[in-house]
Amino acid sequence: MPWCDVVRGSLRDSYERYKHLLHGGSIDVDLAEKIENVEKNIINNIKNIIDLDKDLEEIIRELTENGVLDELIRDVGREFKVNVKDARKAVNTFLNGNLQDEQARIAFIVIQAVARLKAMHSEQKGLSEKARITPYCPVCGAESGTMVRYKGAFYMVCPFCGFMWRVSDTFTCPYCGNTDKLRLGVMTGKRSKRLGIAWCQECGRTWRVILDERVVLSVPRLLLPVIAHGAEIYREALSSVMDDESSGGE
Repeated sequence: MPWCDVVRGSLRDSYERYKHLLHGGSIDVDLAEKIENVEKNIINNIKNIIDLDKDLEEIIRELTENGVLDELIRDVGREFKVNVKDARKAVNTFLNGNLQDEQARIAFIVIQAVARLKAMHSEQKGLSEKARITPYCPVCGAESGTMVRYKGAFYMVCPFCGFMWRVSDTFTCPYCGNTDKLRLGVMTGKRSKRLGIAWCQECGRTWRVILDERVVLSVPRLLLPVIAHGAEIYREALSSVMDDESSGGE
C-alpha cells in the first residue's frame, strides 16, 4: 500500500473536492497546509538519523536525549512565531492532552511528524495488512473513530500519524470483533452512500465509515478522519434507531 502523501492529491485540492461532504463544516486550509509543509521538512531532516525499526516511544526518547527533539520544537516555534521557552515542558503539556497551550501545539506538530515517519516505515514493511481488531493505532496508540473501505477490506485510519491498518475482510466491529450482520449496521443518507456512522449492538460502540473507495484513494491520509466527520449528520437518526432497538421496537 503506497504512502498517502506520495500518490494522492494535495491537501487543498482534496479539501475543495470533498468539502461538500462536511455539510457546512470547515477547516483552516492555509494553516493545515503550513503544518503539512513543516512536518514534511521535519520528516526529511530526521529520516536518516533515526532507527525506524524501533518503537515510536523509543524513537521519541532517543530524540529527546540527544537534543534533536528540543531543537526541532524551538525551530518550529519560530516558524509559527511562538517562543518555546521549555521544549520538555511543551512536550509534557501536549502528552497530558492540553492543546490550549500554544507551546504544546508546537510539540504536537513535531511529534506528529515523527509519528508519521514511523507510520510510513511501518506501511512500507507491510504492517498495514496484518489484521488487528482494535480502534487503537499500532504505531502511536491514538484511538481512531474512522473506518474506510479499501480494496474490498475494512481498515482503520489513525487521526494522529495517518497509519492505516486492516481490521478484517468483512465488516467487523473494531471494538469487540463482532461480525454478526444482524447486530451491525451503518446509517447513511438516502441518496449518498459515501459516508456513514456504524454501530454495533454487541458492545454499543459507534464509529464513522468512508464507504467510497475513491475518496480513500485520492485524499491525503490525515484528511480522511476530517471528511469522515461529515457522517455526524446521521448521528441523530442513528440515535433514534438505537433507542428503538433498545426498547424492543415499541
